[in-house]
Amino acid sequence: MSRVRLLLLSVMAVFAVGAVAASAASAAPHWVINGTALASGSSESVLRSVSLGSARLVSKIGTIPTEIICTNADATGSITGPNKAEAPSGIAFTGCTLKPSGCTVKEPITTVALTSALLSNETVGLGTGSPKTGEEFVAITISGSACSVESKTPVKGKDQCEGALNTAAETYSCLFTDASSKGLLFLGSNEALFLADVFFLLKGTNDGKNWGVGTP
Repeated sequence: MSRVRLLLLSVMAVFAVGAVAASAASAAPHWVINGTALASGSSESVLRSVSLGSARLVSKIGTIPTEIICTNADATGSITGPNKAEAPSGIAFTGCTLKPSGCTVKEPITTVALTSALLSNETVGLGTGSPKTGEEFVAITISGSACSVESKTPVKGKDQCEGALNTAAETYSCLFTDASSKGLLFLGSNEALFLADVFFLLKGTNDGKNWGVGTP
């Protein structure tokens, strides 16, 4: 099955975005609601949340392996035809724990405003994700009297996820994997991976309708 990659903002984002350029051979993807392409400039509200239990940020602080695991991530944003998306208030991550032991992370971990776009070729959809302004998603504060990674460390760069192409459902799912985010995201100066399965639901007048990403 063809796949589409939507680069959000996540953080951890979930959710995420930036400028996109297509080659002449590319078939540009677009949002589809109930079988109809979302018209250019038209917007619809979207609710996003983390699915399947958790979102993870895996990296190092200094030389010490570090992993932040959050069980909830919520944001309200919008999609705009033909292929844009944004989360003006960012994404808020809660229910977070941290490795190594002895450390706690300040909650909520709330990203800056995010923006995104879709890009596709014949078989794979691609996109780039970043903060709406600047390059920093969020600065994560870690503390603890026995914590070996106590710090306030920025998450910077961009991120990417994959979802089904030309498949419509009430819930649109996008999967962040080690392959999709490798080399794109950083915790401080160290490369980071954001791993999560994020789902998107329409709100407002299109609540409950099937939707997704289509190509011409």
